[in-house]
Amino acid sequence: MSRRKILLHLLISLSLLTLLNAHAAEWEEIVGYTCNTDMGPGVKGLNYNAYTKNCAACEADCRNLGWCVAYECSNHPATCNIWACQPTSVQEKKGYTCRWKINAPTLTCAKAPVVTHPVPTAPVVKHPVPTAPPVKHTVPPAPVVKHPVPPLFQVKPNSLCRTGIWTSYPSKDGWGVAGVDFKIKSDIKDCAACRKHCISLGIAECKAIECNDPKNHCEIWKTKPVKFQAAPRYNCELVIH
Repeated sequence: MSRRKILLHLLISLSLLTLLNAHAAEWEEIVGYTCNTDMGPGVKGLNYNAYTKNCAACEADCRNLGWCVAYECSNHPATCNIWACQPTSVQEKKGYTCRWKINAPTLTCAKAPVVTHPVPTAPVVKHPVPTAPPVKHTVPPAPVVKHPVPPLFQVKPNSLCRTGIWTSYPSKDGWGVAGVDFKIKSDIKDCAACRKHCISLGIAECKAIECNDPKNHCEIWKTKPVKFQAAPRYNCELVIH
């Protein structure tokens, strides 16, 4: 192969790599999961609009819609849910992908999509002053405030959090140690409040929660659980973002 052909091949490879990196930097994604809110899968027509499209068409629509902040898609069957608010959790589901648009505004779910209308510029009022020229006052633009994307939780339904292989009661091998691996929060009465308290502590102090709404149960796990024990109506939720 001539030197000219080698240089041409390298230039084409670098151009393709640049395009791929630019595309990847536009999105954050979790493969094998559907988009969810704190309360569940979200409300069709309120949190998202549903279409029968594959992932490529769904991505193109989300990119072109100003109100789209995330989308969930699958190629088999063709599924496209375009979100107008930030999904705050995910649910494991083979063949699906949840993707967030980087630098999109953070909008809370369970509210109608925020529609922004351009604000007309106020006319400049000139006050005639004797011997003085008219004064024009310009209003500086408001600063853009960026809100961080809230942490996401991977929900393990009907499961207890465990640190390793557990054994049957009364042995507590693998259950974790209260005060070391986790703290029991008796003053927190439901999973939503437990999740909110975990977010306020940060990833260093809360890597997972264990909760049960009917029993007003909430555990804050500083040690990341690696095993899960089946238990009806309990959730073990891992912080993944």
